[in-house]
Amino acid sequence: MTQIRESDILYETPCNRFWVYANPEKSYFEVYEIGLTHSMRVSCIGKSFGIDRAIDECKRRVELLAKGSKKR
Repeated sequence: MTQIRESDILYETPCNRFWVYANPEKSYFEVYEIGLTHSMRVSCIGKSFGIDRAIDECKRRVELLAKGSKKR
């Protein structure tokens, strides 16, 4: 398992819920969700799609959380 440093994070959502990491050993960006004790990978986006697609995935997940909280 690769040790990820904070300096390796390429993008973090303004609400600090999701972040993007470019795995140097793989050909994809990894999207993580921050939890109470650790972060969990929730998506992998191929590097051919670019960092913008990974950032869009973070934003999409934030929007889904916001919609879910309005229903409660």
